[in-house]
Amino acid sequence: MSWIATIFAGLVAGGLGLFLAGLVAIGCVDWYRISGFEGKSGYFVIMIGLAGGIAGCLLGVAISRAVGAGAPLDFLRGLGISCGIIAFTAGIAAAISWLLADIPPKIGGQYLNLEVEIKLPAGETNLPTANDGAPKFTLGSVVNHVQRASSKGELKLAEARLENGRWIVPASVDVFTMRGLRSIDGRVGDKMLGAFIIPLPARPAPRFENWSEWGPRPRGGNPPWPDTKPSYRFRVQRIVPPPPPPDPKVVEAEKFAALKPEAPLTEWLAFKPEEAPQERTKLIMEVVEKRPAELAELICSTNRTEREPALEVVPHLKEITPEIRDAVVAEGHLITDGLRRFNEMESDDPSLWSTQLELRARFAYWKQAWWTVHRRLGLDGRPPVQEICDLAMVRAKDTTMDEVVVNAKAILNALNPIAQGAQ
Repeated sequence: MSWIATIFAGLVAGGLGLFLAGLVAIGCVDWYRISGFEGKSGYFVIMIGLAGGIAGCLLGVAISRAVGAGAPLDFLRGLGISCGIIAFTAGIAAAISWLLADIPPKIGGQYLNLEVEIKLPAGETNLPTANDGAPKFTLGSVVNHVQRASSKGELKLAEARLENGRWIVPASVDVFTMRGLRSIDGRVGDKMLGAFIIPLPARPAPRFENWSEWGPRPRGGNPPWPDTKPSYRFRVQRIVPPPPPPDPKVVEAEKFAALKPEAPLTEWLAFKPEEAPQERTKLIMEVVEKRPAELAELICSTNRTEREPALEVVPHLKEITPEIRDAVVAEGHLITDGLRRFNEMESDDPSLWSTQLELRARFAYWKQAWWTVHRRLGLDGRPPVQEICDLAMVRAKDTTMDEVVVNAKAILNALNPIAQGAQ
């Protein structure tokens, strides 16, 4: 067989090995719960796939050279043997990986939670408490009389109840595997409440969703289990995933539909007209336009959650009333006063940083409102912006006030330097 045919056979076998090894690796990611954190599961699949591809390629080359004698049928026979060995090996690897993995059982496609009730011996009137030690409940997988794996659950001391003179303590744990016999162990600190092997099969049927009889159940001919020893009963419950969260847009639409016309303006402005659908924006602005005095009060509010939405809505107003004008002007004065106080603060003042953030935020919301007011009413928009710019420049080099300076200069450059009917 020519080396060209040999290389081609190796590439075909390598491609098959890459594909099948990748499939097995993807299965292992699920079966062994390999974390996707920092790409661990992805790297695992890639490495196993590459290893399978290299092994398949080498196997294809070796068998093709050993079997092929130059005839086309010999080439196909060698390629078929290679692919058969690769497929068989991948199947064996997948079967072994699946059998050795802790794969949780399901009922109706849903994972299971094991609920257990441990009945304490008769005469044991004092129920252990958390003061006696940490409550623990464990579900184990036992193979050849050795617990090979376990999962921690919850021993619910707070839900314990007294029935017919005996304490019953509930517990629960996820059923984490189909392998081995199922052991349960409940204890509080060093005190053992009960430890048993329970007759839960690898793949529980729906009938196991009902409570079992109290156990252990002695074999035929033996006396019944004494009340002086702890006993148990169990059932499995399907873990029903929580319903998906409602669509935020639907929730918001329902809240808006329930809003009454007389509701405070803060509730209307919470729906942000600039981000709302056109019809909703129209309804919001109809309410806002009818209540200019209330909007002016919000613009002057010391609470930023009230002030900022009120300033945001000013550019959307059809009419700038005197109340709105005065409120926006007053907010500009408050910003300049705040900048004066900021310029007098010591560099090590603990409130220096928070003051910067507040002033930057106030200016960012105020500038759009002031631009609207001065344009609509023909006011000279330059003086308050110039004053803010000058005050912000005082400490711009050693603080974040340079952001205010940049934005203020941009506004000044866009303004007509000649007053348009100054007030």
